[in-house]
Amino acid sequence: MPRLALCSNVFPWEDLATLLAAFEQGPLPQLAQRLGGRPPGFGVYLPARTAYALRDDAELRGTWLQRWRAAGWPIWTANAFPYGGFHAARVKEKAFLPDWSSSERLAYTCAVADLMAELMPAGSRGSISTCPLGYGPAPLSDPSCRRHLVAAEEHLRGLAVASEVYLTLALEAEPDGALERTAELARWLAAPGDPTEHLGVCWDLCHSAVVGESSAEVLQALTQTGVRCAKVQISAALLVRPQGGRLPTILDALAQDPWFHQVRGRDADGEALAWSDLPPALADPAAAAAAELRIHCHVPVHRSVFAEGVVGTPWREALADAVAAGIEDFELETYTLPVLPAALLEREGLVGTLAAELRACSTALGLDSAERLS
Repeated sequence: MPRLALCSNVFPWEDLATLLAAFEQGPLPQLAQRLGGRPPGFGVYLPARTAYALRDDAELRGTWLQRWRAAGWPIWTANAFPYGGFHAARVKEKAFLPDWSSSERLAYTCAVADLMAELMPAGSRGSISTCPLGYGPAPLSDPSCRRHLVAAEEHLRGLAVASEVYLTLALEAEPDGALERTAELARWLAAPGDPTEHLGVCWDLCHSAVVGESSAEVLQALTQTGVRCAKVQISAALLVRPQGGRLPTILDALAQDPWFHQVRGRDADGEALAWSDLPPALADPAAAAAAELRIHCHVPVHRSVFAEGVVGTPWREALADAVAAGIEDFELETYTLPVLPAALLEREGLVGTLAAELRACSTALGLDSAERLS
């Protein structure tokens, strides 16, 4: 049976006090109420400083565990891709740092894993998503990346023995990451000689849409390599078809937000186009003349049309393919909601939009209201 979680990196929580308070007031109880008092799984996002504070202070950790359990949000997955500051004024390439060439990335990931092992019941299975080695091609040729991943795998194997909580570290392909396609990521992980029992992939549907990767390609690579898909992140990118040689004005607002919005597309002759971010694409006449642009911007998945010539990339078919392939874990990730133009959100703002998205995901997965906690 599929299970669905909400990735909490949508909330700009950078300190422990705010995180603890969130379970008693603010968006979490409001969202649970909108979902009939039965919230989905909670996709944990802990900035490094919070993860270390909890790891190093047993009394604080006890308080945190007690609050979390009382809130009633099931926990089986975490997002350890951003190290911290994910809602800062400028994020861009910082979201990938430190990358897997750094021992800091290994230490942070292990700290999150230790906390997850305490949160989850013995005998359960879960996942932790992380960056695709780093930003740009350089990490692929750095042997320390694979060495640190092997160390992380060994740590997770030890946790499984000590706590009976089985965690998979799931690398998440992203446009312009060292590994930007889920299929190539699976093949890289399957290199002979390295242990992969606790290593797998996080398949982000927005990222695959941007780079033009089909669900058939992903699932074929997973089958051929034997690499596990630990979770699918349900997300949608923007698909833009310029009208009359002009780009829609909505893109100007998106270009000002903190994150990368990598752009891929094709021109009128079918030739591939690519930009590292939305601002350089907007400044290039070739973008306005393109037949189609696919933009890395996580937009609300329950909507399909956002402006004239601007739609969300389809995700339901890929979701159905994933379920048919036996993948069980799914996580809604729309971290951009706090800064998206109001016209893209529901009237009730962030909470109303998340509720609508979660209902759409639940329906697509075939979960009724009584099964959302699966």
